[in-house]
Amino acid sequence: MSRAKPNIGEDSSSLVNTSIPLLLSIKGGRYASVNEAVRAGLRLLEERKIKIVALRHALKDGEESGTAEYSLSGLMKELDNEGSVA
Repeated sequence: MSRAKPNIGEDSSSLVNTSIPLLLSIKGGRYASVNEAVRAGLRLLEERKIKIVALRHALKDGEESGTAEYSLSGLMKELDNEGSVA
């Protein structure tokens, strides 16, 4: 049985109401209802947005902090000495 593709003007809630129950049944009923699944998805999107904003702030702070005095040989010496007792 093939499904007809939705028209561009079709109500999106009817598309969700027909697609999500099929997905939920395939996944073994992890969620009790379509609303619970949608809420979980929205929570994940919000968490991702928060992480992206925090990453952008960290990148901006890093760029504004200026350049660091860095040398690969100095880093290697520091790492070699890290485990030794002074």
